[in-house]
Amino acid sequence: MKKPTKAQMQLIKKLPFKYQIIALIIFLVVANFSYFTSFTKEYLLEKVSDGDTIVLLSKGEKIKVRFYGIDAPESAQEYGQFCKNMLSDFLKNKDIKLEIKDKDKYGRVVGIVYANGEDINKAMVRNGCAWSYQNYTKKYLDDEKYARANKLGLWQGKNPQNPREFRLEHKRD
Repeated sequence: MKKPTKAQMQLIKKLPFKYQIIALIIFLVVANFSYFTSFTKEYLLEKVSDGDTIVLLSKGEKIKVRFYGIDAPESAQEYGQFCKNMLSDFLKNKDIKLEIKDKDKYGRVVGIVYANGEDINKAMVRNGCAWSYQNYTKKYLDDEKYARANKLGLWQGKNPQNPREFRLEHKRD
């Protein structure tokens, strides 16, 4: 939940107490409106970029979405195309909803994607098509352990390379 900034709180404190409560409630509702409406909107799938990035359509607007809490193989990486195809299969012809968590430094929406009510971020990790991105959350760690133990998806390989390490090795100068 988004909290008021220091400057916003100073403005609110200048109001009489009964108006402070009202102002705070209004701020919280307005500031978190996108979070609450993200579950009520339905999106159409425009494109699957890779195993953890998609483009959705909402009322003609394109929204690039980076999956929260997971990191899938890059397209040029082993299992990259396999995982991209799996994500396409999970989303094809489904009712898609989005729980918006944040925006990243590239301007992409970061969120949890749901198709027909199923957490697709979780499904990607559990089926061996993504690592649990533990720098942000441990939410999908048990799903990664399950996929590893059952040698699913990329865990069939002898030494799967974490996408973050792959990106660092192939960074453009």
